[in-house]
Amino acid sequence: MRLARFKNRLRSGCAWCRKATPRKSKVRHVAYVAAVCNLRVRDGRIPPRLNDAEKHVFWNWWELREAAAGKSETEKDAPKEAGIKSHLRRLGAQEKMARQFFDLLWNRDAKGRASLCREHLEQAAKGASMKDAGVDWQTISVRKAPNPCREQHDARVLHRLEQILFKKGKTGDNALRYGPVAFVTLEIPPPQTEQARMGEQKERKPELFMERLAKETGGVCIYCDPGNPNPPESKDHIFPDSRGGPSVWDNLVPACKACNTAKLDQTPWEWFGRNDTARWAAFEARVEELARKGVPAVDEESGDGKSRNPRFIRISERKRSLLLRREADYPENPTGLAHVGSGPRQFVVGLSNLFVRRGFKPPRIDYQLGGSHASSYQRGCRAC
Repeated sequence: MRLARFKNRLRSGCAWCRKATPRKSKVRHVAYVAAVCNLRVRDGRIPPRLNDAEKHVFWNWWELREAAAGKSETEKDAPKEAGIKSHLRRLGAQEKMARQFFDLLWNRDAKGRASLCREHLEQAAKGASMKDAGVDWQTISVRKAPNPCREQHDARVLHRLEQILFKKGKTGDNALRYGPVAFVTLEIPPPQTEQARMGEQKERKPELFMERLAKETGGVCIYCDPGNPNPPESKDHIFPDSRGGPSVWDNLVPACKACNTAKLDQTPWEWFGRNDTARWAAFEARVEELARKGVPAVDEESGDGKSRNPRFIRISERKRSLLLRREADYPENPTGLAHVGSGPRQFVVGLSNLFVRRGFKPPRIDYQLGGSHASSYQRGCRAC
């Protein structure tokens, strides 16, 4: 699914109920409290929210803002965006929230609208989730605001899917071109945006798929001995492609040619987990470390191979579970569309309508709250 290449200046609705949302400048305080109460840190498999001691720093920042009231000498002591980002990094929280916190604290001309309506924003400020607020979070609502560029692109994709799945002019069981549909998988990439100063333009840095995949393991084969690893030469399906493993990010890892050839059509557990206890224990510890701590990202602009701002790249919880899975079948993958924007939601609505027009029941969309971050933008949609 293609990312938007321009800022959407259209008025969007509440992420929970689709009602109109207020401007951030009108609900600055409640929006700040809601952002703090819903901030999560990476501590274990399920990221918890901040405790009272960790929230105290954010409350002090707001009190400092209230005390400033236009006094330039007080604003000098205010934390800048880089300082907020460093604090979020120390907490293990989402660093991308630094811009939002800075705008709500010190940007007098805060633009844009809140993601929730005023009613739900106040409930989120008390720590309530969609379920706590009585919102049916499995409901997919149609986006009201038009976006011609995205809608035309989605229509072309849906038309191509219709050509692949169904025969022209047929409905019912006779319409299927290759038999019943087992899975429909959507991969929603995270936005690759950078902040640039006024008058400047960021240089695009194209990156190959294998380069991005190898960064998750520090540029080495994931199956090799950590003490003497080989460089990755190809991508490997954790759950074999010949047995129905999908070619999605969470099912792909970097591997050297020797390991990829020796693995054949087996899972890591079937390959060496059953017979080599010591190797499996070391592999399991390494995978857990890649999911919990990750590997440091390299800042190419520094030129010395070291990152100016310490940042770690972690594998997703889904990939961790696939690497350590001992069962012989590919696990179900309920989607977390409740955590993505209105574009993917609207695409799923069009996909459901496509099956209805052809005489089939619409695909069942499974949701789950929580899960990993960012990554976290790669989801699956099961069609029954």
